[in-house]
Amino acid sequence: MKSGLMILLLIAIGIGIESYYSLDKKNKQLERRISELSRPKVSLEVQRQCSQQAKLAFDSDHLDRDAGDSSSYSNHYNPYLGKCFVLIKHSAGSHPSLDIFLTDAYEGREIAS
Repeated sequence: MKSGLMILLLIAIGIGIESYYSLDKKNKQLERRISELSRPKVSLEVQRQCSQQAKLAFDSDHLDRDAGDSSSYSNHYNPYLGKCFVLIKHSAGSHPSLDIFLTDAYEGREIAS
């Protein structure tokens, strides 16, 4: 009698553990799905506009550079902030230095250098 109860108890514990891991796995899948769905979506049009504005910001910043200087830029749209950023890198030809500026592409406000 005791051995029969012991077997039933072990089976019940095994089923409980299996159910727990199954529910835990489903819970993690749901958490990933919620995270994916709550991420802001950025349309290609918004990214294109950011890219164009970054080029305008770079070109306006680039006007006062010397002919031997080297400059480049990259842009990034942050959907959480709703901001378009442009990173401008400038290297002067006359002396070895690298200047890096992060600006808001629309406001023209320098954020970091």
